[in-house]
Amino acid sequence: MISRAMVRGRWVSLLGSFVAVAVGVAVVTMSALILLSGGTGVPERLAGAPVLVASPEGARVGGVFTQPPPWAPERAERLRAALAALPEVESAVPVRDFYAQAVGTEQRAGERQGHGWSTAALASYGLAAGGPPAAADDIVVDRALGTRPGERVTILTADGPVDFTVSGTMAGPGYYVTDERAGELAGGVRVIGLTLAPDADPDRVAEAAREVVGSEGRVLSGSARDALAPRQDEMTRWIGAQVVTAMTVLATFVTVFVVSSSFAFTVAQRRREFGLLRAVGATPRQLRRLLYGEALTVGGLAAGVGAVLGLPLAPAMAGLLVDGGLEPAGFAVRFTWWVPAAAFALGLVVSLAGVWAASRRAG
Repeated sequence: MISRAMVRGRWVSLLGSFVAVAVGVAVVTMSALILLSGGTGVPERLAGAPVLVASPEGARVGGVFTQPPPWAPERAERLRAALAALPEVESAVPVRDFYAQAVGTEQRAGERQGHGWSTAALASYGLAAGGPPAAADDIVVDRALGTRPGERVTILTADGPVDFTVSGTMAGPGYYVTDERAGELAGGVRVIGLTLAPDADPDRVAEAAREVVGSEGRVLSGSARDALAPRQDEMTRWIGAQVVTAMTVLATFVTVFVVSSSFAFTVAQRRREFGLLRAVGATPRQLRRLLYGEALTVGGLAAGVGAVLGLPLAPAMAGLLVDGGLEPAGFAVRFTWWVPAAAFALGLVVSLAGVWAASRRAG
């Protein structure tokens, strides 16, 4: 009670500590949510498939797996038919990816943004305007390109530049052609996506798929689907993690420094007050306890504010990191309830650590 009364009477001098702890906890909450969002994320073009079956991993060269080889056409069709016949599976979609790039745009080396139209059923986004490709020279493109249905575009492929007519636009990245044209441009099938019935259990379906696939491929569900993210995204994610970690460490250090400096200044101003308390019988331990109580009061309020502020800051910062090339496209924050709780506890610890040195002087 005495500590709370002291805080109410000296809130101006403790404002710096309050702001420092609130900002520090907000940064820690935001950063922890970003760091713990996991993996590189399921590729957006496959995120709509709860279960994915991929061809075996390629050879390991220099500690990194090379591009997995595609299944032979007959084997891919046999696996597709067997997977489509499983209970709770609505469809098994062979993914035929190929190199495609609009003239004048940038693209990372080795990236395959061309797909067969049936693959659109596996994406987390859908058709924004127009319709699906019907003819061999039809194509559906990302609406971000700024083209409209009916316009002509030149797409670079492994076979050279090809002119297409835009039949529609998608609300996400990629170039979609007819499945027949994709079969001509793709090097084979490396992934089969499974769409499930509304009440299906993905884990049960994945287990049944493993019995069908055996050693002929990998069955991925849940967060394991991150394994199909582009290799470049792994490096991008690593760089982003270093930036966020450094920001967290710096915020924690600055918070401790500001809190300790603020309380040291407060103690220096209150020497007469502490001297009077000593004169009437207060012990050094009681004075230190008084300061610790003030730190807990200020730190608790500030940590609560910071933990709440960190929740909306996390997706906002994630968006900035994606725009800055420090997180892969499609990266999204996954909220975990214990992160703000842990950040709140850290705020209390930091407040006590910051006031420790000042409390020794008060005694």
